[in-house]
Amino acid sequence: SPEFTALYGVASAITHHNEDAFAALSIAELETFEEVNYWRAMILADEGDWQQAAKVLPQNFEPLYDFPVLLQNRIVPNLAEIALRSGEADKADMLLQMSTDSEKQMTPQQRAGLQYLRGEAARQKGDIDLTKKLWLPLTTGDDDLYRAKAGLALTRLLIEKNEIDTKAAIDKLESLRYAWRGDELEVQINYWLGKTYFENGDFLRGLILMRDAVSFDDGTPLGKRIASDMANLFAEAFTTKNLEKTS
Repeated sequence: SPEFTALYGVASAITHHNEDAFAALSIAELETFEEVNYWRAMILADEGDWQQAAKVLPQNFEPLYDFPVLLQNRIVPNLAEIALRSGEADKADMLLQMSTDSEKQMTPQQRAGLQYLRGEAARQKGDIDLTKKLWLPLTTGDDDLYRAKAGLALTRLLIEKNEIDTKAAIDKLESLRYAWRGDELEVQINYWLGKTYFENGDFLRGLILMRDAVSFDDGTPLGKRIASDMANLFAEAFTTKNLEKTS
């Protein structure tokens, strides 16, 4: 029945069986139920397809208030990250506030994730001091995932604000290179490390690291963007102006 299929899909989503979950939650009988799209958006985000996740994310979040707290803590931060990645600050604020209300019942990793997202929300609003205040403790925290995510995000922010030079940024990114393995975050760390090497004049080292990043995530939207950027940087490295430095 559609009811059983929906429950099976949600249970599969919670346990990261994404292919089974998405198939179950995409049957025609469930199309009219808007709540199903909360879970479909979460699954797409978990797979790194943030653009499609943003497209299916519902506009109305009121039903989420009726979710049990444990389910809220599993899904709401993911939906907030989708909103942040698509630049929808108002949506993200509403979802982050919902998570704040249930923060006491979160696991340590969920609390770290919430703090990371609060920092990203502050960054998008231009409150850099608050962003650094939220992210800096995570870079030395106990959670491996958010130590790496916050370390990467904070390093990029400091580069953007000219608060560190490329050599200092390389040191920070090198320390993150093996901090987290096996998903999009590892790809991003290798990409930004490679790009920073490139900007520091070490073109070949930079291109090799970006090539490795593409090989980890070949064919995905992120992998395609990195491959395109790498091709442009490769052409730049071998222009007449840079050819002597490259050799």
